Amino acid sequence: MKTVKKLQKQMAVVLFMGATAFLSTCPFVAADAQNDVSALTQAWEEAARFADSHREAWNEIWTAFDVPADVAEAIVFPEMLRYSALQDQLETTAVGGTYVTMGSKGFDFSIGRFQMKPSFVERLEKRWMKSAYPSQYDAYFDTDDTRMARRVRLSRIEDEIWQCVYVAMFIKLTYIDYQGLADLPVEEQVRLVATAYNRGTIAVVSGGGSIETLRKWANQRFFYTALLPTKDVQRYVYADLAWQRFDQAKKQQKNDE
Repeated sequence: MKTVKKLQKQMAVVLFMGATAFLSTCPFVAADAQNDVSALTQAWEEAARFADSHREAWNEIWTAFDVPADVAEAIVFPEMLRYSALQDQLETTAVGGTYVTMGSKGFDFSIGRFQMKPSFVERLEKRWMKSAYPSQYDAYFDTDDTRMARRVRLSRIEDEIWQCVYVAMFIKLTYIDYQGLADLPVEEQVRLVATAYNRGTIAVVSGGGSIETLRKWANQRFFYTALLPTKDVQRYVYADLAWQRFDQAKKQQKNDE
């Protein structure tokens, strides 16, 4: 069994390293590394078009969980800028090759449009099951560390609608875990929830989160859109991008009325 696991991980490593070497030669990767502003603009436009065409389905999930759909879209939008179909396929393959058998100790890459790591979803499910929400929304999860549970979890992460469910769960928990968050101005709410999402921050118990810590993180340039981050890559404040998208969408909605 140990030999099989070792071979699976080795195969995933070879696959990902080979893919990384290939991606490093691609023009669009080089453009990101050179801080090409036009690359970010193009990514923004593509992500906005994708959001526009999928918003109805997304909003149905978010509304069912009683979370503000405009906030939900805004906090994941920067992750959509980073999304690459090619990279996602490669990383999903690498993760799939190790996660079911080894758990998040294997490859723990971000998957899907909203860039979710298996380890993040594991923690999210466990925190959710400790809240009062499972019975309220009839959403229960097997959090045992078994192959079956990991296999089901991985299939969900790979599904866009399930990613919407996980985003809704995250927002619900964030508002009860960070006391006073709902009383802040809407801009700060968006910025702080987005920061928590980008950092993969999930409080262990209700009320256990620190708003002051989120505020500190919300001004730091951690986020990048390049496929291969180098020391020269342009880094952004994730909260700024999320709020910019929230504000943009609101203005667009007003103009459409």
